[in-house]
Parts: sequence; structure tokens; C-alpha cells
Amino acid sequence: MSLHQEIESVIGERAAIGIHRDMLAHLLDSFLQAYNQDSVLVRAWPIPGRRLAMSMRLARTPQVEARNVGRRMLVALKGTILSVRLCGNDPNGLADEGYVLDGFDVSFPEVLGEVGSDTNGRLVLSHARDIQVQDPAVVDDPTQREPTHIDDKFPKHDYEHFKFGLQSSVVSGAPDVLLKAVPIDALFAIVRLRPAVPYEYSVVGHGDYLMISSPRPHLVEDETRDCFHAGKDITVTPGPPQRGTDQDGHATMEVPAIVVHRHPVTGLVGAISAPSMFLYVHNDLRLALSRERIGGAVSTHHDEPATPFYWQYNVTAALDGDVRIETNASAQSVRVSTKWAIFGAAGAGIEIECVRYEVLGATVDGRIGDLSATLALSVDQDARLVMEPQIAASDAAIRLSSTDLFPLDVVATRIFRSIQDKIVKKATAKFAEDLRMTLIDPAGLPLTRHGYEFQGSISDRSELYGIKERKG
Repeated sequence: MSLHQEIESVIGERAAIGIHRDMLAHLLDSFLQAYNQDSVLVRAWPIPGRRLAMSMRLARTPQVEARNVGRRMLVALKGTILSVRLCGNDPNGLADEGYVLDGFDVSFPEVLGEVGSDTNGRLVLSHARDIQVQDPAVVDDPTQREPTHIDDKFPKHDYEHFKFGLQSSVVSGAPDVLLKAVPIDALFAIVRLRPAVPYEYSVVGHGDYLMISSPRPHLVEDETRDCFHAGKDITVTPGPPQRGTDQDGHATMEVPAIVVHRHPVTGLVGAISAPSMFLYVHNDLRLALSRERIGGAVSTHHDEPATPFYWQYNVTAALDGDVRIETNASAQSVRVSTKWAIFGAAGAGIEIECVRYEVLGATVDGRIGDLSATLALSVDQDARLVMEPQIAASDAAIRLSSTDLFPLDVVATRIFRSIQDKIVKKATAKFAEDLRMTLIDPAGLPLTRHGYEFQGSISDRSELYGIKERKG
């Protein structure tokens, strides 16, 4: 069974994100290395009843390893050394780190954290106390002074008892503090289509992948449409006008057109093969997402005061009917189809001394459709994995109905050309922009020397997209 088939059988009609345990360890390790540049894990807190405060820092950044035990995903922090210092407190009751009085180091050969969820349904690491690891070691710092001289009511034997209890508290409590500082939930931020919180987590792929899933996805920080201008790639070619009459006996003029969208797909996307991180979307979720993003209406208007003549119109195009979606496993593509209705009014006449005499008043109606797009995986200029809409040649027709249409056919045709070019382009551009979607943005990943490559797989029921770290 392939990874795609396994995920489809486990997740079904939900959205999911998965991360390979090697990538999980690599990202967490990179985070801890960067986080420890200022070496502060916990800055300080006061000790109640004493003129003392404590600070705790990472004296050595741990190495991260991820492994699974059955259906559990564990994260091991290896070689952690915490430096604990007792200080005099400042006016706010916190540690005055310029006045260190005593201290000790605690060495943890291994801290084991298990992936779980908090009360808000987000991923966290909790201390896996049920798995035996090597005991931590406590080493005193002989260069520090004992703080008895700043508190006469703190006898030495009491202080030694207090310090022993403090060391025991650090040994038992520090793993929780350390693990809570690891932002495991933030590691999925490069995937822009996220399962909604709260989500479930599981282990798949022979225990190699940690996966989170939920019944619905949501889009995170999708700025794609701000930098994507579909309109410049759309051409509208009108055909010859067709004259006739409507059911009320009004003269009509209908102008058909062919709409073509040319937007090249760039970059290469390979087949799914042991991705470092993946995104899974079921067809039903793709349809729901498309319905959410495609909608509303676009309008255009024009007022041409070409003295002594003028012409004007106000036209709207709106989605007509439902959005349809179809996947093609053999072609590795997703097709989204819609229909659009066009309606409005137009007029033309003569303007004399700021007074307008209208000689042409007409209703406008029409359609665009079947307006369809094939969604293709692409790597854009910013090295992001995106869904590019490739709109097939579509037909459109706009009709003008008026009792005074002829012999004003020259004016009517000019109005047609303007309406057609503007409203059809606007509707088609909106359709394309709404469909274009960033799936994976690796900008926040700590790049390896060899970088990453994108992968994709589409079945008859779902889509699976991945990013894979290249090996040297």
C-alpha cells in the first residue's frame, strides 16, 4: 500500500498534514539552536519568603531525535545541561543576574517528550515519564558564594536543606519547562492549507510520520492573490453580431466571444516518494474550499461624454449555479467548473447644453460558461508550491435588447465591445485568482545544503502534496 493509499484509508474525508520524524527532529533542532543564541530558557522568578530569585538557562543546547514507540511519537532532547543560578532580587522581586550568589548545573542525558494536545487542541510535547531514561546529574558550582550573608534569618543548615529541595524540584520540573518551550505546533506553518483546530493526531507510514487531521481545512496567510494578476493573461475575441428579436418583440443584438486564459506553469513537481512533509486534501474538502473562495460578483460601468453624443452602461457578472469539481487520477489534475450570469443596462443619446436626450435604452444580459479551470501543481518564482488555474477556452455571449436598437447598431456594437472586454475579463480573472492557492511555502525552513523538492499525487478521491529534503 502506498503512502497516499494509507492516508486515504485512515483519514478519509478530512484534511491532514504529516511530517517525517527526521524532518521533525531537524526542524526542532534548528529551532533550539537559534533559540539558545541568547541562552535564556527561563529568565527568572522570585523565591517566595526569601530575598532570593532563581534563573535557569541552557548551558548546552540539546540534540533532537524523533522516534516512535508503537503508535506514539516521541521527541528526545539529548545532552541537555541546565545552568541554575541563585541571585539577589531586584526591586521587582526578580533575579538580579549581576549579583549571582550560588548555583548548580543539572545534566539530563535524555529528556523524552511525547506528542500530544493541550486544552485548546494544539500539539504540545509532554514529559514521557513512563519510559525509563538515564538519571540526571547535579553538579555544584564551587565558584559561587552561599547567600547566607544577605539574609541573617537563613542559617546555613536551613539553606543546605533548601538548596537540596530546589535541586530536586529542578530535576523533576525542568523537563516540563524545557518541552513546553519547544513550539512543535508551529512547525506546520509552511503548509498554508491547515486542518482546523482542534485536530486529531496519529502516526502513519510504518511509524515514520506524525500526522494531524480535522474535518475541515482553513487557509493560513494566503497572500497569493496579492501578487497574481490573471487579467493580463486573458483575451476576449468577439465574434460577428447576431441580430434577432426577443419574446416581447424587442430587437436584439447578441455578440458571442471566445475567452482564452494563457498562464504558463513553471517548475517541476515529481511523484510522491517518501516526502519530508505532506498535505492531504479530500475531494469534498476541495469542493467546499472552492465554494468558499469563488463567489460574490464583479461589476463594471462606463460613461463616455463624447459631446454631442454619449453612451453609458452598468453591468454585473455573478456566479450562476453551483461550483463543480472533478479529479482525474490518470492526468494528475483537478478540474473546477462554473457558470456566470451577466446582467445590467446600457444607454446612448445626445447631450445639448448639459441636457441629455436618450435615444437608446437597452437591457443587458448574457453568460460566461462553462467557465472551467484545470488546477495544475506549479513552483512559482518565490519557490512556493502553488495550485495554478489553467482556464480552458470558454465561450461567452452578451445580448442587448431594446425597442430602439436599429439603426443604432454602430453605437450598440461599440457598447458591446466595451462591455464584453471589461466584464468578461473581470469575471474570468476573479475566477482564476480565487482558485490560485499557495500549498507549501518553505521560506521559513532552515535550508540544508541540498535544498528541497516538491511532490504531488492525485487520486480519484483525494490529493496528496509533499516537500522532500534532497539528499547529497
